[in-house]
This record gives sequence, C-alpha cells and structure tokens, in this order.
Amino acid sequence: MEYTVTNVQPGQITVEFADKSRAIVSVFKEHTADEIDHLVSFYDPDFMPDPETVTNTNVSCGEKRCSCKSDHKVTTMEIVVDEISDEPQKEVDPLPPNPTPLLDSAYLAFGAFYYASKGDSSVLDELVSACERFYGSIDKEDFLNGITMLEEQNAAIGLSADEVFNQAIEELENE
Repeated sequence: MEYTVTNVQPGQITVEFADKSRAIVSVFKEHTADEIDHLVSFYDPDFMPDPETVTNTNVSCGEKRCSCKSDHKVTTMEIVVDEISDEPQKEVDPLPPNPTPLLDSAYLAFGAFYYASKGDSSVLDELVSACERFYGSIDKEDFLNGITMLEEQNAAIGLSADEVFNQAIEELENE
C-alpha cells in the first residue's frame, strides 16, 4: 500500500498509509529507501494476516484472570526477522558473530538509558523484558562460551572488547 512519511526523527519515522492508518517504524540512518520500504511493509495493513487466523480464543474481553508464574516453558511470539529476507531466522546465537549487531545492540541500550534519564523508563522496561525472554532461554555456560568466542574473533581482527565498545561510543558521539 502506498504510504507517506509524516515525520522523520533520529532512529524512527512515522508513516501514514493510504487507508489513514499510521505506524512508527524504527530505522537507522544507513538504511536505503528500499530497505525502509521493506521495514514499513511489516506495518502495512495489506500485509497483515487475517485477524481470525491469529486471534487466541482461550480468553475473552472482559474476563477477569490472575497472572501466575509457571514451571513449564511458554512459547512467545518473538520472531527475529532479517532486514533483507522475510524468512524468520531458525535460531539466534547468544552473541552476534560480527560487530555490527553489537553496535545495533549498543544503540538500543544507550537509547533506553537516554530516555530513562529523561524520566521515561518504558523503553528500558521493554528492553529488560526482551532480555529476560532472550537470555532466559540460553544456558549460562553457552553464553559465557559465546563471549570467549567473540573475544577470540575480536583478537583475530585486532580489536579488544574495550576497543569495540569505545568504537561504538565514538560512532554514537559522531552522529
């Protein structure tokens, strides 16, 4: 569906579709116009599934229930989507294999802390919740092995963990 960009801000754009629906879409300054079209398509009403096929009928509006912790693993609807492909990734490594996703993670973390420092902790709360869902499914030993692997990769290309971090900080400050 055709859309109009109605607002451009650091890290996001607001779009209005031809049917007057709107979306706020996360973007990076490096994204091309085609990549932005692809990201906007995730919010396009033309690409949304039929609500009848995705609506859970185990609860209903107005029903009062109590939340509870459960011992069994509950599947969430968290899907990691590659920016180039519409195919969900089969699995997510505990740590990314190259510095670019690390920088993306740094942008998210620094953004969350920035907004929290301004009195709005909602982004930080969402980030912590996502971390709980993601890291809760990863064995601690696998995670620590991933850190060791990443340090070895950085050493192979001549960067220490501190240098990667400092490079990320420098890139953020230069924006």
